[in-house]
Amino acid sequence: MQRQFSLYVMDSGNEQRVAIKFCLKAGQSATEILVLVQKAYGNEALNLSNVLGGILDFETEGNR
Repeated sequence: MQRQFSLYVMDSGNEQRVAIKFCLKAGQSATEILVLVQKAYGNEALNLSNVLGGILDFETEGNR
């Protein structure tokens, strides 16, 4: 009997938001997160304002 499973595929922007949230929870600074996102995603990386916006979103989400 074979098991079936679904594979959730994220677009690059959502994948990067997950990476940003992980780095933030791991205690990395905004600068460290930006460098890692740029290194991992190269030309596909979110720009500075989107990375900082994601960080602010996650920080305010945690205070709700």
